[in-house]
Amino acid sequence: MNHLQTPQTAEQKEALHNLGLKPYEPHTYPNFADPDKTEYHLTSAAILGLSFLGRWYAPKINVTRLPFTISILMVPAFYFLSIHQKEKRFVYTSAERRSFEQNLEFYPVTRRAFNRAIALRNQEVSELKSKTATGAE
Repeated sequence: MNHLQTPQTAEQKEALHNLGLKPYEPHTYPNFADPDKTEYHLTSAAILGLSFLGRWYAPKINVTRLPFTISILMVPAFYFLSIHQKEKRFVYTSAERRSFEQNLEFYPVTRRAFNRAIALRNQEVSELKSKTATGAE
C-alpha cells in the first residue's frame, strides 16, 4: 500500500506514549444524531409528540401555534438532511472514513465500472503474461 506518511515504528510510538500522547481515534456521531440508530428515532418521536402537544395546547393559553408547526415540519427535514450527511461520498468531518466496499455499496454504477476495469486489467495482464511466456513482442 502506498502510504502518504510512513507508519510509525514501535520506538516512535513508545516515545510518544512516554510523552503522554495517545493515538488519534476517529469520532463517531452520537447515537441521537445517527439516523441508523434507535435513539435517533426515539428522540424524533419525543420531539414530534411534544410539538403536537404544544400545538394542541397553544390556543388554550392564547399563544401562536407557528413554532410548534415549524418543529413538526423540521423533524422529517432533519431526517433527510442527516441521511444525506451520513451517506456523502466524501466525508470531510472527523468521523471515520468509509471503506472502499462501503462506498461501492451505494453506487452501483461505480461498482459496475470498477468490475469492468478489473476485468479489463486482468485481461491485459494475462495477454502480457502470454506474450512474455512465448517470447513474442
